[in-house]
Amino acid sequence: MSRRIRKHRRQKRKDRALRFLYQTRTGRMLLKPLTCRPVSKASGKFLDSPMSKPLIKPFVRKNHIPLEDYYADDFHSFNDCFTRKIREPLRPIDPAPEAFIAPCDGLLSVYPVQGDTVLPVKQSRYTLPDLLGGDKLAARYRDGLCLVFRLCVDHYHRYCYVDSGSKGDNHFLPGKLHTVRPVALAAGPVFTQNCREYTVLNTDGFGPVTQVEVGAMLVGKIRNHQGAGPIVRGQEKGMFLYGGSTIILLVEKDRVSLPQSLLDASPYHGSLSICDTGSLGIEPVTHHIYDFGNLPVYLSFGAKHRRYEYDREGQLVERHFVDYRITSDERIADGSTCADALKCMKYFLKNPQLLEQP
Repeated sequence: MSRRIRKHRRQKRKDRALRFLYQTRTGRMLLKPLTCRPVSKASGKFLDSPMSKPLIKPFVRKNHIPLEDYYADDFHSFNDCFTRKIREPLRPIDPAPEAFIAPCDGLLSVYPVQGDTVLPVKQSRYTLPDLLGGDKLAARYRDGLCLVFRLCVDHYHRYCYVDSGSKGDNHFLPGKLHTVRPVALAAGPVFTQNCREYTVLNTDGFGPVTQVEVGAMLVGKIRNHQGAGPIVRGQEKGMFLYGGSTIILLVEKDRVSLPQSLLDASPYHGSLSICDTGSLGIEPVTHHIYDFGNLPVYLSFGAKHRRYEYDREGQLVERHFVDYRITSDERIADGSTCADALKCMKYFLKNPQLLEQP
């Protein structure tokens, strides 16, 4: 039990350190040298070296990575493990020409591109010219779609081509390497500050598709395998080295037909926004209400944890907890309404089987 308590305390210290770096004046002064490319390159050299091998076992154990799914006979460094290659039958590629396949594992969000606006994240709006380093290419994707795949550390960090055709040169845009965790997104436009590399893919079935790979803190390398030339659907395009990162696909208007449920599920219009920060291993966040959309309530769940408390008999016992925080717009959802909603939520948490009933 003491080992679990120490683990929980270590995680809380990490979360406090990130909040200090991104949310205080002193922390941001320290953040500047930490996010520069020389620091990231030095970290990368260590993670490429045999000295990093002791990090592999705890990383695999902590993130529940099934090594039997990968070619994992011998890792010479931590990055060998992180960029491990998956066994071929486990990522089948749909050969149908009308199928728009995902380029990677990740958490997907889809945004209609309205004018120059593309990514509304934490009340910041990232324009295509900012993302691509200019207006000329960005103009092509107005009124199109933007697909954002965010990779977590336990995801497979190799990515592929979404269709056959040809590709142009890889264009690298230098930046400052930040983490892509929510606490960093709240502090500034991370997708346009981080280093990134974009490629225009002239696909057979979907026209010009621009793919952008975005680096994160300690991901000093975005390793694409080839320059301009022919490409094949499902062929490996490249990989990220250590860290959680992001792949962005930009598609022209009316080129791709996505399920309407994805397009209707706007994260800024509905009854409730739920943020699972626990999936990132951090505490729940206190969030503002957006100044666009109509969401009246923001609910954030944190990481599962254990702590000791006294039961009714006065005995010290260990119990499981998930903390959450709620932000409510009292103009739309008053205190009484929120109280009723919490009672309903408590009821379903005690009886989760009811959620499976129509």
